[in-house]
Amino acid sequence: MTAKHTDSCPSWCVNGEHGVQPLAGDRMHVVMVDAQPLLTMEFENCGSEWEPYELLVEMTQHVREVEARIVIASTLPLDKPRDMQLTLDQAEHHARLVLELVRAARTNTPVDYANVTGSEEQQS
Repeated sequence: MTAKHTDSCPSWCVNGEHGVQPLAGDRMHVVMVDAQPLLTMEFENCGSEWEPYELLVEMTQHVREVEARIVIASTLPLDKPRDMQLTLDQAEHHARLVLELVRAARTNTPVDYANVTGSEEQQS
């Protein structure tokens, strides 16, 4: 695979303002694409209510990197087991999402949420 380094902002990046930053060499291209509640797992005690932890998916690319990175993380605290239990629907959703991010990065085009969710709006 041959990757081409460029200083221009990729089409999928949602932070279009960073090209004019004084330290443009330190900028990070990013698109946060999904935050799914982990409903099959223990919820977090938030004082007066219980909230589910979330599975987060985003794509980033530092200006000095030749290709984007897909980041899959969670809001689980470090003292909790780090495995994330997904329903079959959630797993299928995230598989489509990761493939769409790969497509957007390789073609330098915006993320097409319709390829993931069946709608044109970003899901969060």
